[in-house]
Amino acid sequence: MVVPARTGHPRDLLVWHGLSGACMAATLAAARPRWFSEVGVAVFALGITWCLVQAARLSRRAAYARLAVCCLAMLVMLLPARTSHPMAAPPGLLTGTLLAALAWVALTGAARAVPSAGPAGHRAAGLVEGLLAGAMAAMLAGVL
Repeated sequence: MVVPARTGHPRDLLVWHGLSGACMAATLAAARPRWFSEVGVAVFALGITWCLVQAARLSRRAAYARLAVCCLAMLVMLLPARTSHPMAAPPGLLTGTLLAALAWVALTGAARAVPSAGPAGHRAAGLVEGLLAGAMAAMLAGVL
């Protein structure tokens, strides 16, 4: 998805969301080798670090907080599976908290997708972010 520069939507957010979507699709399409999970954990740990640095530097803290939640969910899902579902996270407080945070990201993305919420580029980005967060929550819970 290409967002025109005039919308002011940070391109790094789009790149990270695209990377998350591609990783989710790859893990659903086929069994993943161990190296894929290890590289993914490292990449999404870097994503969390990126979000913290950008949130400290820029005024768009909420956007980077939402992205950090998605990166953390991907990191947890790529850890060696302890369940029969390849992407389901082990049950526990972290998983429950992540599910709640992903629901928050999905709802805020959906709210930004409403036609009166702003420019078309921002609405499309909100819709994509909401869909990715919803899919991540389903994968984390072991539904997909």
